[in-house]
Amino acid sequence: MISIKKDMYFLKQSDGTILNFAYDERLGIIYKIYQEDKWSNYSVLTRETTGKYSAELLQNDKICIIYESLTGQLIMKLFNNSKWKSHYLVTTSDNEKIDIYFKTIVNNNNLFLFYSIYNKDKNIVSIYSNLIDEKGNSNSQSLIDQINLEHNILFSLCTTNDNNIYIMYQLKENKYILGYKIFNINSRSWSEFYKIDSSLFQFEEYSLLYFKDNFHSIYTKTDDNKSNFLNYCKGNSSSHNYTTITRNKNIITSSLFVIGDYIWCFWLKNNELISTVSLNEGASFSKPYQSDIIHSSTLYKVAYISNFLENNHTKHMGEVFIENISSPNLLLIDTIFGLIDERTKNTSYSFYLHYFISTSKVNKDIPSKSNNIITKIDSTEKDLLIKEQKDTIEKQKNKLLSYENKFNSINELVTIFNENSLQLYEGVSTLQDNLEDKEKKYGELRKIYYEKETELKLLKSELKKITLQKSSAFDIKRLFTKLFSSSKD
Repeated sequence: MISIKKDMYFLKQSDGTILNFAYDERLGIIYKIYQEDKWSNYSVLTRETTGKYSAELLQNDKICIIYESLTGQLIMKLFNNSKWKSHYLVTTSDNEKIDIYFKTIVNNNNLFLFYSIYNKDKNIVSIYSNLIDEKGNSNSQSLIDQINLEHNILFSLCTTNDNNIYIMYQLKENKYILGYKIFNINSRSWSEFYKIDSSLFQFEEYSLLYFKDNFHSIYTKTDDNKSNFLNYCKGNSSSHNYTTITRNKNIITSSLFVIGDYIWCFWLKNNELISTVSLNEGASFSKPYQSDIIHSSTLYKVAYISNFLENNHTKHMGEVFIENISSPNLLLIDTIFGLIDERTKNTSYSFYLHYFISTSKVNKDIPSKSNNIITKIDSTEKDLLIKEQKDTIEKQKNKLLSYENKFNSINELVTIFNENSLQLYEGVSTLQDNLEDKEKKYGELRKIYYEKETELKLLKSELKKITLQKSSAFDIKRLFTKLFSSSKD
């Protein structure tokens, strides 16, 4: 079973610098920076967290992290590319009775904090929004909705061209109802709740993006037979268009991603990451589906936010999947890029697909449409791209040559080690034979020693007897001498 980790962000600044944020159970919230074609080591932002956090990239390239501390307080950290500043935001009174879920979004260079608070005693979920300034001050708090539920809910956010905000979440009446509300930036008010779909079962996962004057969403719906439908919905408050992308019991997770004019839907089924692409703004999706087999036990679902030139007019580009956080590469991009080339005969986006997770510098004077979506790369830039590709290939060749030399050196060392091991084995065998000979001789000497010791004991015994006999003879002689002397007297 593949484990899905979702607490990860890639924030790409306007100069191409990438900051990768992740949560580690042992270290807390950590991050690393990609500059000059290499990643830094991870740094620890904070250990004092429950693991709940949200990352955002402001339009001035500042980084904003809001996280829940161990005491239940929401803390904001701002990074201006040189140092971090901390600000205290929301405090929950009782962690055991309250559960909080939160996200941030940038709208017209303003930071909005959205959070849902679940009261476990009353089974009520309250959804709020706050406008947060760079000093951490909370302004214009707004209650979006209150829902009777036995658990907290997730929500998804996006901004429109005219700086309104969509929030997508679910209610529960007789059924679960998935829908959205719209925040009007001018009137500072929320719309009614617009229904997208309903189900007897809870909607476990849903994603929302906005571009080309429509919201675009995918969500997983469970039917009465416990099968999962991956549905796509496009529209606005006036109308909705639906497409069922796939139906399968084994859909684990999904994501939506937009770059340029193309929409990708990804989903994980068993150990396969599958995708389809729409070339016509969601009117239809490509078949057959593309797929990659996932060989690792962990897959990372990454929220990608960019101020770099590949970005379109929407702030949030969506979510992508990566397999290796040490050297992140986007899964399926090459496959889908080939499909786009085949269908459109257009390489306009190849530059961005190949480099949108890199720090490659791009000429900011590249012509674009009025909606700021880059559509062309002139011959000079193509030549630059080809040169960069050749340079990359040459670097890879040099790396392979270096690895080959290292491999040969290691092989030589292994050969020497094996020879030395053989000599050592032979030496040990000789020592063991000598030791056996010496042990044998030692045994023979001990046997001789015991024999001589026995003989010595016998000699001592005989000597003692002789001594006693001599002593007795001497006493008799003295007795006779005395008697003889007495007779003379």
